[in-house]
Amino acid sequence: MTKKLFMKIVEVIPKLVSGGAEKFVIDLSNELYRQGHDVTLVSLYDTDQSCILESALLKNIKKVSLHKHLGLDWKCMLALLQFIRRERPDVVHVHVGAIRYVMPALVWMRKISFFATIHSEPVREAFSKLGLYLRKILFAFKRMTPVVISDRFVDTFEKLYHRTPCVIYNGAVEYNKEFSEELKQYRENVDFLFVHVGRIQKVKNQLILVKTFSRLIDEGCKVRLLIIGRVEDCELLSQLSMYFNDNILYLGEKTDVRSYMKVSDALCMTSTVEGMPISIIEGMSVGCVPLVTPAGGCVDMINQGVDGLLSPDFDEESYYQLLRQYMKYGQEKRYSMSQSALKKYQDCYSMQICAKNYLLAFNLSCYKTK
Repeated sequence: MTKKLFMKIVEVIPKLVSGGAEKFVIDLSNELYRQGHDVTLVSLYDTDQSCILESALLKNIKKVSLHKHLGLDWKCMLALLQFIRRERPDVVHVHVGAIRYVMPALVWMRKISFFATIHSEPVREAFSKLGLYLRKILFAFKRMTPVVISDRFVDTFEKLYHRTPCVIYNGAVEYNKEFSEELKQYRENVDFLFVHVGRIQKVKNQLILVKTFSRLIDEGCKVRLLIIGRVEDCELLSQLSMYFNDNILYLGEKTDVRSYMKVSDALCMTSTVEGMPISIIEGMSVGCVPLVTPAGGCVDMINQGVDGLLSPDFDEESYYQLLRQYMKYGQEKRYSMSQSALKKYQDCYSMQICAKNYLLAFNLSCYKTK
């Protein structure tokens, strides 16, 4: 049994923007701090003034920017080395595209434990052949502990890097707020209220989503879909806007998406690529039933017909039938699914559980390093 250590932890992420991995890092940093650890959040890029995530970071957590430029920035890599050398943390935990930037520190700082969380499918997150090559070098170092967020990614990771990663599920903080009265307007004159949370980008497959709901509305179904998320693809938004009306609403980016989830019956996700989506976990945390395509780790999250529904493929017709199936359920069945989704969050996906699992891994690695 290893002794629990007070740790100095540095979390490193490319940039603070509104996204699942970024939201996760903020929530994890906050929970690690609450549990008594010294936490610093390093962003390689400067943070945009429009970023709504930064305000969620606890004030006592230090935030550092390394002013990265576009492309592979060697100066930023050296700046991160200098920062780590100066701070001398026990643990450096890197995410997404920041992984390659710890290479010099991994070579020179031998008494520090390094962790890298892969937030999506391992091949996709490498981004390029160069990225894949650099990661193969990094994961050859035994002091770099890889973490994947779904059991589904273990085999792929082992084949790519010849290492067996840790599996630690994502988590989200508990949500106890009541939704505001003004949100009840979205339930007016409809039988079902659905919400979609995700950046406007092609991998989210949102054209299928709006086409499916347009078809349901044309057939006389009393449904409404709320779409929430920042725009990454303006051309796609233009295509989606042709389907917008009083019952398919784009609300833009919101700071408190779970208030919209809480007032909704179900969460819709039609992505072609995912890791373990924070939006599904946040939806479960308020009893919003996930109705999703079989992308990445989503498959491992859903107990079919119990706490959500999973379509058999990414086809428009399949997702249409999935929505029809959900709407055929009686109120008692839908309530049971909502409660089961909430229980799954409490048992598997709370941030307290997630942080505990990371701390166990950190603690063991620090014990070995010392």
